[in-house]
Amino acid sequence: MGALIPRKYERRPFLAGATVHPRGGAPFKGELIDLGRGGAGLFSGRFLPVGQPVEIVVAAAGFAGLAVERRFAGRVAHGRVGPEGNLLGIAFDRELGPDEFRPLERRR
Repeated sequence: MGALIPRKYERRPFLAGATVHPRGGAPFKGELIDLGRGGAGLFSGRFLPVGQPVEIVVAAAGFAGLAVERRFAGRVAHGRVGPEGNLLGIAFDRELGPDEFRPLERRR
């Protein structure tokens, strides 16, 4: 197993339901557990292999308290099978800009 690459951005707790759309597979539900400008942590009943392209869809608080659907494209960077479910680390295809991340930060 290769060495882990350190994260460029800190991840912060962020609890929200999400729908995961793996490329070439059926969507499934999961829970985001943390979020950063470069990626997210996801808890799920389903495991995906490292490198699997995904799109994560989550509702987040938007301006004026309105619910806004956010989509994040990325790849599975690491995964761990646990007795209660699977933990997946998702690296986004592009880093979120400060203006994109700020409304999400308020959501936690």
